[in-house]
Amino acid sequence: LIIQQRYRFAVRKVFMQSLRPVTSDGLTGLYSHGFLHEHLASQIADAEEWQKHLAVGFFDIDLFADVNAEFGYVAGDLLLRQIGTMISGLLRAEDLSARYAGGSFVVVLPETPLQVAEIALQRIAAVVRFTELAIADAEKPVSVGLSVGVAAFEAGDDAESLIARAREAMR
Repeated sequence: LIIQQRYRFAVRKVFMQSLRPVTSDGLTGLYSHGFLHEHLASQIADAEEWQKHLAVGFFDIDLFADVNAEFGYVAGDLLLRQIGTMISGLLRAEDLSARYAGGSFVVVLPETPLQVAEIALQRIAAVVRFTELAIADAEKPVSVGLSVGVAAFEAGDDAESLIARAREAMR
């Protein structure tokens, strides 16, 4: 019950912070890069104080520049929105998904051990890989892959170092 109550307070806090207009990415509707850093700093402080697990996942759309080159930026934007919606829809309520930059997304998974996070994020990548997406000016649906990297919080991490380790772990 205590853990559930913590989640409720955390979700309520994230919701209240999301009411500020700078918290969301204008293109995808996911949380913004800046809000990601604020939220992750808060999660890191909680993980240090309460010795909780914390995992961060990094997704990168494979060959995203090729999609933009072949079909145009409008199609690339549509692809970003579709994939962002899929990622956020496949996460738990307490997890946070944000657009990091370009075709990259970051996911924060509180109270999640590294092995569990790896499985969950690989499943999300598999769903995206096996989903055909409709984009403008394409005669047939397009399938894309996601590269995935995961890192677990370690003592001394800050938001940027944790994200960097997740990015370096991409495969």
